[in-house]
Amino acid sequence: MPIDLSLGRVTQLLTVLGNPQKFWKCIHVAGTNGKGSVCSYLSHILESSNISTGRFTSPHLFYPNDSININNRPISRARYDYEFRKVKELNERELIGATEFELLTCTAFYVFAQFEIEVAVVEVGLGGRLDATNVIPGFDGEWGVLVSAITKIGLDHESLLGNSLTQIAKEKAGIIKESVPCVIDGSNDTEILRVVKDVAFQNNCKLFETFPRRAAVFDQQVPLLGEFQKSNLAVALKVADILRSKFNYRITEQAITNGVRNTKWPGRLQRLTATIRKQRLDLIVDGAHNGQAAIELSKYLDTLRTLESPLTFVIAVTEGKTLTPMLAPLIKKQDFVTVTTFSSVEGMPWIKAMDCEILAREIRKFTSNVTVQEYLEGALINAAQFSQSPTVPLIVCGSLYLAADVLKFVEKTSIP
Repeated sequence: MPIDLSLGRVTQLLTVLGNPQKFWKCIHVAGTNGKGSVCSYLSHILESSNISTGRFTSPHLFYPNDSININNRPISRARYDYEFRKVKELNERELIGATEFELLTCTAFYVFAQFEIEVAVVEVGLGGRLDATNVIPGFDGEWGVLVSAITKIGLDHESLLGNSLTQIAKEKAGIIKESVPCVIDGSNDTEILRVVKDVAFQNNCKLFETFPRRAAVFDQQVPLLGEFQKSNLAVALKVADILRSKFNYRITEQAITNGVRNTKWPGRLQRLTATIRKQRLDLIVDGAHNGQAAIELSKYLDTLRTLESPLTFVIAVTEGKTLTPMLAPLIKKQDFVTVTTFSSVEGMPWIKAMDCEILAREIRKFTSNVTVQEYLEGALINAAQFSQSPTVPLIVCGSLYLAADVLKFVEKTSIP
């Protein structure tokens, strides 16, 4: 079942499961870009503080069980299959009609209760107000949301969330709970901040704005690339501050440093090496899939450009995406682009790659140097032939699903 935003079905299914969300506390994270990174920073800081931690993020990168982590390790595929099947059978028996994401959310919450975690870091799937994860109320002294966090908000999923930043901000701000503190990335647009402040005021919520300078002390220790990660880290650090000051969690400065240093979030501005037919390829792999993410990626790529030198891209995009805001910041007239597709996404049959010829036609508005190679290996080989400099990596972007395919390919080809 495709996307259908509502809280009724997930509430009903969790009730049948015995309300597993009542057995742990929660940090809830929404936003258009950066929320996964914030979740990863937080879960690593919590683990470094010896706090038993669950993490639920979506979509999965490699396999569905990747979405559910206990102390930063995915649960086993066998455990995932067993628990997901149990939840799905209950859904069918009770005629609830939950969506795939609602089934996944309930599975994660059920697994967290079984592992007896103390705190779960939960990423919103889509939007916020009607997202399945928003079924968890504010902390009541025993369970619920301790802190909410909102990262950078931009245009994405307009058909579901609205066509303006104001509309989308209202949906994201829907995770704000009565009297529960909330942290927001202060680099958001003024109109977004105004909307979020209004919702916070209506809910008697203390709102904290963060800025990149808060993370400056970690400049040499952040393993995730890109200037925007300072904004993400600043949000995570403020959440950790609140956990210490308001809820008396023992999170030391050393634990924070260790957590930040150990943070991993693959497929997001990640540099790696692939070997194809004995040819070494240096790659930058990024799941940038909307205009805001493309702007941040382009800022990083500008550090690689020299004068009018071209960059070489491999791009695939999910069907239905608005292309101009994503392509305009990235592609210059001198660049070379190979258009490709990504493989089917397990558990999400409605996700499909955009037709190569349609995507290529749009990219030709920005550069005439466009070729099509439907399959990934051929696309990488083709792109390597156009690369103008052995010291500048190929850039693979446009979809997290393409990033996942590349990471799987690199892992497979690196095995002796």
